[in-house]
Amino acid sequence: MTGPVTRAVPAADVPATVRGALSELAKISEALDAGVPATVVMAVTLSAVSMDLRDVSALMTGAPVDDGTASVRAMLAAIAEALDIPRPAAGEDQRGHERVRSLRSDEVIRACRAVLESPDDATARNWRWATRWLKTAASDHSVSSYAHAGPDSGIIA
Repeated sequence: MTGPVTRAVPAADVPATVRGALSELAKISEALDAGVPATVVMAVTLSAVSMDLRDVSALMTGAPVDDGTASVRAMLAAIAEALDIPRPAAGEDQRGHERVRSLRSDEVIRACRAVLESPDDATARNWRWATRWLKTAASDHSVSSYAHAGPDSGIIA
């Protein structure tokens, strides 16, 4: 699993990056004030400027910068791990399997809601927190309550 993705902004480029970002923001602001309708180009420029400012902010504060990919992948891995439990060995074990899967599914929903209901965060703290929480919550619902079909009897074996 990979950690946060950091775009390198050399310390010498911080003032230039901030000035350039402010210049682009001023151009967009002036165009909107003049009644120019918002365009895709403006949106793309705003997105690029926000990433540059996020990176500069992280450089200045020492905070990790996450482009979202690593956090989303970590959350998806935690969801797959929570739900990919060993299949039951026999019919009488099916009920235990379904109970554990259901409880873990509830925890997945809670973790997803935690991310969806939290404000956007360029540092992806909300994703990382929800991922850690899900791993802990899923482990509270042990698969030892039923007999397994085999050591690698999950879906992703």
